[in-house]
Amino acid sequence: MKPKPKDLSAAQEDVTLRVDPGNDGLRLDKFIRSKLPWRSRASVQRAIATGRVLVDGTPGRVNRRVHPGQEVRVVVPPPPEGMIRHHEIEIDVLYEDRWLLAINKQPGIIVHPVGKHLYNTVINVLHHRYRRPGDPENDVVPNLIHRIDKDTSGLLLVAKDETVRAAMAMQFERKEVRKEYLALVAGEVERDAGVIDRPLAKDPRSNMKTKMAVVEGGLSSSTAYSVEERFSGFTLLRLAPRTGRTHQIRVHCASIGHPLLSDSLYGGGAGDGVIDRHALHAERATFSHPKSGAATTIAAPLAPDFVRAIETLRRRRS
Repeated sequence: MKPKPKDLSAAQEDVTLRVDPGNDGLRLDKFIRSKLPWRSRASVQRAIATGRVLVDGTPGRVNRRVHPGQEVRVVVPPPPEGMIRHHEIEIDVLYEDRWLLAINKQPGIIVHPVGKHLYNTVINVLHHRYRRPGDPENDVVPNLIHRIDKDTSGLLLVAKDETVRAAMAMQFERKEVRKEYLALVAGEVERDAGVIDRPLAKDPRSNMKTKMAVVEGGLSSSTAYSVEERFSGFTLLRLAPRTGRTHQIRVHCASIGHPLLSDSLYGGGAGDGVIDRHALHAERATFSHPKSGAATTIAAPLAPDFVRAIETLRRRRS
């Protein structure tokens, strides 16, 4: 039987897992990940290392093998008082029907619980808004269709039904979804339009797990761009990624000598006082509606700080 979806609007509680025959011989960390796929591998291993995972009442080790009939308990410490504030976070709804939700994400908010960030993410807020575990007929389980970085603002698509999430995932896999971003980059981009085709992989020079780089032999990656507006020493670009690699736009822009403003990870510095987070906005997406099949385009207005940045650059130019 498929496990009941976890309500991410509530404080996380201890989880008790029973090892069944299909899990015989799995390493403890891999067993927990198979049962709690929303938790990262690092967070599971950290819980084991700090004694918060018990196998039949005894603290486990990462490389311990589990066997049928054993009980694995993951101890979740209570959040500090006042930590859960997702009821205070506003959701800017751009589009909604019974299957699909589109929101304009504020910059500075993480989209999904990960690592130490277990609360006050977009998905926590959506669970607070839609989950009704005690009323199964009206219980909606929001699922992210895609993700954007914490400091990226703009369009985020959410499925209100598992079949919709799967159908949209298939459209993304087939490259049938066109996503467009706006970015403020350092320097004046010379060509009016072009395509950046450069393979991406984890940066071999960095200890950061998520930092990417242009690497020979990496995954094929392609981003089309066009110039929207030029300023004195800066450019507003429209970008359409043709692949969906981690940090693709940020790395591709940096690779041609035009990093995003305030993107310190990829060479954008402090943004020259224009904007305090990397200057990237998910502006629109075009796709087939997963139920009706109708061609659908949803656009997200620029975040206020992005608007102010453009106005600042226009004043400097004049």
